[in-house]
Amino acid sequence: MAIRRWLAMLLVLPGIIGGVLVGSSGTASALPPCNNNTVHYLSEPAPPYYSRYYQPTTELYSGDTNCVLATGSSGGGVFTLQDSLIRCYHQNITFDGMYGPQTRQAVINVQNFHHLTPDGVFGPLTNNTMVWPKYKADTGDFWYCWWLP
Repeated sequence: MAIRRWLAMLLVLPGIIGGVLVGSSGTASALPPCNNNTVHYLSEPAPPYYSRYYQPTTELYSGDTNCVLATGSSGGGVFTLQDSLIRCYHQNITFDGMYGPQTRQAVINVQNFHHLTPDGVFGPLTNNTMVWPKYKADTGDFWYCWWLP
């Protein structure tokens, strides 16, 4: 019986170690793309009393942030990401909805700033670590950048 357990461990252990070593990229590549964004409305203790922020998500208003953006991605999720990179991180990139070399480098800069692995891929960890622009709900004007609750 002990021999069977040892054999089983020898067969399973390389897969576990391989999964741990590859985990970050393997997981990110298996996630769906952030095709759109979700708007969140918040009550504020001071005027204008209501604000909103946008975050990249799998589908419009889904709230599912377990998604990924990388070189070649485009659309609403990239626009939302670029908005944060420009407004909150002062990255000098083109606001065009295309995840090209400028956006990739800006994501690497943000990942370095937050002490994440700088792979240039926007995934759930980067998403939940970044700060996002908040807008006044009544006028739509940019208000300030903040971390998610």
